[in-house]
Amino acid sequence: MDNNKSASLKSTPPHDVVGEGIEENLLKPYDDENAELLNKTMLDSVEILKDHPVNKKRIAEGKYPANMIWLWGQGTKPNMVPFAEKYGLKGATITGVDLIKGIGSYLGLTNINVPGATGYFDTDYGQKANYAVDALNDHDLVFVHVEAPDEAGHAGDITEKIKAIESIDEKIIGKLLDELPKFDDYAISILPDHATPISVKTHTTEAIPYAMCSTKGVEDNVNQYNEFSAKMGSLGTIEGYKFMKSFLDI
Repeated sequence: MDNNKSASLKSTPPHDVVGEGIEENLLKPYDDENAELLNKTMLDSVEILKDHPVNKKRIAEGKYPANMIWLWGQGTKPNMVPFAEKYGLKGATITGVDLIKGIGSYLGLTNINVPGATGYFDTDYGQKANYAVDALNDHDLVFVHVEAPDEAGHAGDITEKIKAIESIDEKIIGKLLDELPKFDDYAISILPDHATPISVKTHTTEAIPYAMCSTKGVEDNVNQYNEFSAKMGSLGTIEGYKFMKSFLDI
């Protein structure tokens, strides 16, 4: 297989086509030999996985089976300046998502594995907060990632999305705001990486709300965190690649 050609194939993120058919969302162009091979692999996986012992066990437990391989998001190794080299700080990542762990590895961050961090609705929010507080004893910055609100958006499940947001607020942000004052100086920021509206079940490109709080910062009059209040904030709109510098400078 030609890896360079494979990287140029058009693939489809599965969460962008929830409820749509498989055939029209396979790798393209269909007549490319690499696409043909990979598409055959995906389609053949249905029969292979159908009677797999792991799936039989999952079905018996009332869980969804892993019933197909879906290949997408192919690319090349990124060239990233390590976080410590760029900012002079030691950082860590807490997440249940392999993609985020991979980015953390490329940046030279410590990937902290948290028991119960699943990357889904059932993730252990409290443990993420506990491990984040512990990590701050020997790291300058800890990135805590929670996937549940995004998963709820893709599922079109407003109930799970509200529960996820409330759990983040209570069990992670609440815990951190209680614990951070034991450090002489600290800063905290909350933001999503993108919107995933229930109405469309996929990612959209509008500006996202963010909030920053620092022992060295200056207050403004915004006292709520949501899309509408954030527009009134004193920090204004920041391009994504400038966010970290702005946060570290507050």
